Amino acid sequence: MENSTPPKTELSYRFPGQRPNEDIKFILRRHKVTMIVPLVYLFILAFLPLAFYALLIPYTFSAFMRAPYQDIYFLFITIYYGFLWIIAFTEWIDYYLDIWIITNQRIMDVQQRGLFHRVVAELDLKRIQDIISTVNGPLQTFFQYGDIQIQTASEENIIRPKAIPHPVTVRRKIMDLCRAAQETSGWGVAK
Repeated sequence: MENSTPPKTELSYRFPGQRPNEDIKFILRRHKVTMIVPLVYLFILAFLPLAFYALLIPYTFSAFMRAPYQDIYFLFITIYYGFLWIIAFTEWIDYYLDIWIITNQRIMDVQQRGLFHRVVAELDLKRIQDIISTVNGPLQTFFQYGDIQIQTASEENIIRPKAIPHPVTVRRKIMDLCRAAQETSGWGVAK
């Protein structure tokens, strides 16, 4: 079941290295439902110290209920929650800064890996030979997201947008842009 809703067009954006006659057609990010699993893990980890303090300490480690041990326990809990905030922030940064920019000339793949590591790849539309869209399982089918694999003739030049909304529609739109780019440049056009 495919929804033909096109991806959002964000034409007002500019990006570093944008060419003079290059127009942004659309910008893709991972589907929001992909953040559910990290949020569930963080939610569970956030309640572990509270459960430990409420259920285990009063019955087995009653000495921790008095000073100075109680202060030390709360210091460790504060440090623990600080690390949880850092992990949550890193997950959000990874989600928000992973982006695929599709223009009328190329596809830019920007992958944020951690806080201080970014990988940027690009493919010219006229060099793209194959695009495969994949929707696996009931969750991806229900929420209408999946993966795309974009490949040129070379084995090394592969871009894989993962968990993007409406992958079949995006694949079709990219193929239309590829055909237009190849026709304007004279590539792949039978004369």
